[in-house]
Amino acid sequence: MGSGAETIERLDGLHLGAGWFLTWINGVEIVYMDERVRESSFNAYLTAVEDVAKALNAPRLVLYEVSPSVLSPSVQSQWAGVIDKHRASLEANTIAAVLVSATPDTPLASVLWSPSTPHPTRVCESVADAFAWLVPHKPDTDLQETTANYETRRAQLVPRLSL
Repeated sequence: MGSGAETIERLDGLHLGAGWFLTWINGVEIVYMDERVRESSFNAYLTAVEDVAKALNAPRLVLYEVSPSVLSPSVQSQWAGVIDKHRASLEANTIAAVLVSATPDTPLASVLWSPSTPHPTRVCESVADAFAWLVPHKPDTDLQETTANYETRRAQLVPRLSL
């Protein structure tokens, strides 16, 4: 598979790299990142985000489950740059977004959302709380099914994120 774990896989709407994945479950775009993310892997994630932003044409919910250990100032700056570049598309196609973090005032929230972000946003302490807040923003999305599908998908993917 090329350069091993640093290579992005694209399988059925799945973008996968060392320490991260971006996928869709029941109309929810999900970004997962853990402490295994490295600069080259994060750059691959940013490329995936740009691809997604260019192709967005339907309303979506967004859930970010991101370990605080990946949030160096450099990462925050790069992520903010890509979001700012595609802000119009991202905001026009987002119904609501949530960030899972044990710290309510996490710096990532200010990277992901500007003070003028037009859709509802929230920081929740757990994935269950995040889905419970997020899913009602799109009434045709089933909370239990979406949560269960994510837990299953995460359990399948996290072991594949090793360096």
